[in-house]
Amino acid sequence: MLAHSAFFVAALLVVAGPAGAQRHARLIGRIDSLTGDMLRRSPAPGLSLAVTRGKETILARGYGYARLADSVRATERTVYPIASITKQFTAVAILRLAETKRLKLTDPIARYLPAFPEGPKPVTIKQLLGHISGLAPAPLLDGPDVPEQAPDQRRVVDYLRTTPPAFLPGEHFAYSNSGYYLLGAIIEVASGQAYGDYLRDALLGPANLTSTGECAVGNPASATGYDAHDGTLLPNPTPLPVPGFAAGGLCSTVLDLVAWERAVGQRKAINNLSWHQMIERVELNDQSRASYGYGVNVGRLEKHAFIGHGGATPGFASQLTYFPDDDVIIAVLANSGDALARRLADEVALLVLGVPKPSVKDVALTAPRASLYEGDFVLQGDSTPMEVRFRMGKLEATLGKGAAIRLLYQGSHEFAAESDPSTRLFFRVRSGRARVVEFQTHDLSLLAHLVSGIGK
Repeated sequence: MLAHSAFFVAALLVVAGPAGAQRHARLIGRIDSLTGDMLRRSPAPGLSLAVTRGKETILARGYGYARLADSVRATERTVYPIASITKQFTAVAILRLAETKRLKLTDPIARYLPAFPEGPKPVTIKQLLGHISGLAPAPLLDGPDVPEQAPDQRRVVDYLRTTPPAFLPGEHFAYSNSGYYLLGAIIEVASGQAYGDYLRDALLGPANLTSTGECAVGNPASATGYDAHDGTLLPNPTPLPVPGFAAGGLCSTVLDLVAWERAVGQRKAINNLSWHQMIERVELNDQSRASYGYGVNVGRLEKHAFIGHGGATPGFASQLTYFPDDDVIIAVLANSGDALARRLADEVALLVLGVPKPSVKDVALTAPRASLYEGDFVLQGDSTPMEVRFRMGKLEATLGKGAAIRLLYQGSHEFAAESDPSTRLFFRVRSGRARVVEFQTHDLSLLAHLVSGIGK
């Protein structure tokens, strides 16, 4: 239902009265204005957005262009790669298989992938779900470059089996596409079906997700799946997943994503026990907990609990956030690989929930003070390098081969990203130098450890 249709406004007048309708219209106007503004300032040609509260669709529409070449406008039905939001579908598929007794979350993965040795401390399915397996990252899946073709499953399994682990299972949290790739292989063994077929039969079909499935890659004429941008269902019966497979290989629409989140939250896709397992923060060996459940990030926006996941793949960004206590769902899909989708979802959530925007300081930082934080760090898990330097009066962080991110000092060793203040960096200082950096975004927390410092 389009938010501005005459029928919709008339219905609001009957149910909520003139004051309620005006408030609703103002909210839609503010979301429209915010989205248009953000799109104009971003490199994305277009995006699609859906916002629901309970059974009510507050807004569902497209902005800008799905395809510039022939001026195809983005709509609420435009299909995009959803990248790592795929992980929630994979996690729910595993939980459904556990409900039907075809696997146990505590099973060692070697039970389904015999190439893996069990060893004294075998990796379990639940450790893959929570990104605490310790398996070494596979370059084709966790590296900075996304391959054009799907990697051979046997080669991926062989690499992960033979490469020494990064840490003992349960010792750390380290976000892992490789782990979710293996979960896809386990789904195929336990279900006896191809990954996409099992999702279709067990989850997508029952939830009536008519525009969700494996993305098509390569020559569109030779693959079954959804063509990103216009949602064309390609005809050939031979499925060919994108390289991300169960870690990031699905395509969908914002309408399907909110329907999916509603089915999961209302315990229609999984039962109540599985739901609570999915949204519980994973526990590490030292009894600390990560900000991740099974296929979802877990956190709070002020007093509002949320689960969610974002995704990025070359040319596309995605975000799906669910506030279960408020029954609010926000889905954003954009044809740009920057952080537009997550930033927009955050801003829309503040509007819908009536939460004031967090204050952002810009405390002056002297060179001697900045030297506490300068150095070369590596991300825990995949060893991506991060350089922190003081330039032109501001601290800057550069992750891998990405652009430098200017940081605004908030005091007490805390910094906010100038381009996205919801991203915060907390430096843990010991013996006159930052030894660890903790990244906190809307939906994820990561640690980076000092390798070498400068200036001292």
